[in-house]
Amino acid sequence: MGTCMILSTHANKPVEEVSRKAPTGLKWLNIYLFPNRTVTLDLVRRAESSQCKGLVVTIDNPSLGNMTKIPKDEETMIYCQNVIETHGYGHLEKYFKGYDMGPPDQYGFPMDVSSRDRSSTWEYIDWLSSKTNLPIITKGVLTAEDAILAVSHGASAVIVSNHGGRALDSVPASIEALPEVVRAIGNRVEVYVDGGIRNGIDVFKSLALGAKAVFVGRPILYGLAHSGEDGVQQILEILKSELIRTMSFAGCRSLSDIKPSFVVHESHYAKL
Repeated sequence: MGTCMILSTHANKPVEEVSRKAPTGLKWLNIYLFPNRTVTLDLVRRAESSQCKGLVVTIDNPSLGNMTKIPKDEETMIYCQNVIETHGYGHLEKYFKGYDMGPPDQYGFPMDVSSRDRSSTWEYIDWLSSKTNLPIITKGVLTAEDAILAVSHGASAVIVSNHGGRALDSVPASIEALPEVVRAIGNRVEVYVDGGIRNGIDVFKSLALGAKAVFVGRPILYGLAHSGEDGVQQILEILKSELIRTMSFAGCRSLSDIKPSFVVHESHYAKL
């Protein structure tokens, strides 16, 4: 479909296998700020050798979110174990053996691959930039200040994201934060957005507010669960056709015709 895929560190299939199955596809690898930098660096090298064209570094998730929103710990542990037993643990499986990964967490995973480096600062991005020539895209930016910091520390692009709205309650929707980030750095690096993209109108609004691209997660999983590869293709086709239809209603013949003036906040209009 000509799209870019961000492969999660926690995917059940490793980047090497994905690269073999889709040798011509545009692939980026997502990594976290692991406390064991040997693991981080090894993942970077695997991404490079698997023809990945970028590293997406999640910076807004130094710890797990509020666990009151998921089943109790015992049920979660059983679920995680079943997933691993059924599908494997993709990228991280190799690190469970042959590495001194420290004590296991509550689910039995080595802490160095299940936890985050809570003491990390922007120095982590500096260090990562010094270790690879791949572009670094920082994911999890919601303010102009952080966007400027990300670029100053070596980010080639940023993804405005609130981690799917499931990490920290009360943060703004990604699309609400998008305009200020674009104003801050949009003339220096590309800005992308994810979170809540459910149809072509959402794509149109995001582009109008300055995003160069949008990323979708849950809709892809819905299509995959429904009918596998065909379902994913259908989801992408739906998003594309809805975007084209929205553009036609707005009088836009090309993406360059989409302007910020097409999107206004609901408070712009009087409430009757």
